[in-house]
Amino acid sequence: MPSSGLSKDQIEKMVRDAETHAADDKRRKEEVEERNLADSAAYRSEKSMNEIGDKITSEQKGELESKIADVRAALATDDVARIKAAREALDQAFYKVSEGIYRQAGAESGAGASGAGFGADQGQQGPSDQGGPQDDTIEGEYTEM
Repeated sequence: MPSSGLSKDQIEKMVRDAETHAADDKRRKEEVEERNLADSAAYRSEKSMNEIGDKITSEQKGELESKIADVRAALATDDVARIKAAREALDQAFYKVSEGIYRQAGAESGAGASGAGFGADQGQQGPSDQGGPQDDTIEGEYTEM
C-alpha cells in the first residue's frame, strides 16, 4: 500500500476518472473563457459607444446596439458556438465603426494642417532644427568610470 493510504486499484480508478472528465473540463474551460470574452466585448462596446456618442450615425449606433443585444441573448444560453459567433459579429461591427471614426478624425486633422500629413518631412529635420516650445529634450554628456 502506497504512503497515501490508498490501494493501487483506488489510485488507478482515480486516474481513469480524471482522464474521463478531462474532455468535460476542457469544454467547460473554453465555455467560461468565451463567456468572459463576449461579456467584455459587450461592455467595452457599450462604454465606447457612450464615449463617442455624436461621432457615429444613428444607423451605426443601431447596428452596434443590435449586436450587443445579440451577445447578451447568446450569453443567456449554453450554446458556446452562438456566443462566439455573436461576439465575433460585434467585434467586426465595432472595428468597422472605429475605422470610420479614425478616418474621419484623420481627414479633419489633415485638412486643418494645410496638407501636412502624419510624418510629413519629419525625417528631414536635423537636431538643430528641432528647437522650440514643444522640445523638452535635455542634452548632456557623461563619462564612464
